[in-house]
Amino acid sequence: YTVTEPLAMDAACSKTDATTIGGAEGTATVNATGGTAPYSFVWSNGAITQNLLNLSASVYTVFITDALNCTTNKTYTLTQPPQLIADAGPDLIVCGQSITSLAANNPIIGIGFWQVVSSDSLIVFSDSASATSTVSNLGVGDNILSWTITDGLCSSTSEVIVTSTTAIQAIGGIDRKVCGDEVNLNATRPEFGFGYWTALSPGTLVADTSKASTLVT
Repeated sequence: YTVTEPLAMDAACSKTDATTIGGAEGTATVNATGGTAPYSFVWSNGAITQNLLNLSASVYTVFITDALNCTTNKTYTLTQPPQLIADAGPDLIVCGQSITSLAANNPIIGIGFWQVVSSDSLIVFSDSASATSTVSNLGVGDNILSWTITDGLCSSTSEVIVTSTTAIQAIGGIDRKVCGDEVNLNATRPEFGFGYWTALSPGTLVADTSKASTLVT
């Protein structure tokens, strides 16, 4: 008599990952070799079929048993695309100009693009597909822009407010000569925001640095 034993059991595995976040498009396929047919299959999710369909991202283990109760197992890790998160960056204030650079996040997958949500002007992007695009022709006041990241199936959108103000001009009044050690200053009051005096000469005292009209000694 010649006594032989079957080849050691093994399994060839293949998989496809989920194609959407939270989706169930994944598959897992296993083909047993060696051992003694027929084989039985038990998966960690309770399935007893050879192949699995409609799987979400997770870890799956299949336990394979042959006719002689020899066993082996294989583990699959199914993934899904990373979550799309758009961040248009911090709100911006632009003083006296109609142009600035944006600071959104770059997409990990897919593409991103800028759009105008609200503005009193015809805004121009240097590159609407660039996260750090330059934006020009801003209107005075609030300009609301959106940054969208999409992979063709899912998308995420974030907004940024770019506030453009008119140019700030400080008018401190006319130069003068005085006979004495004090003088009243008369600057032009700001239309918005606030102004303040700064003494550049040592020993000069400003009575109230926050008032446009004040006494200096």
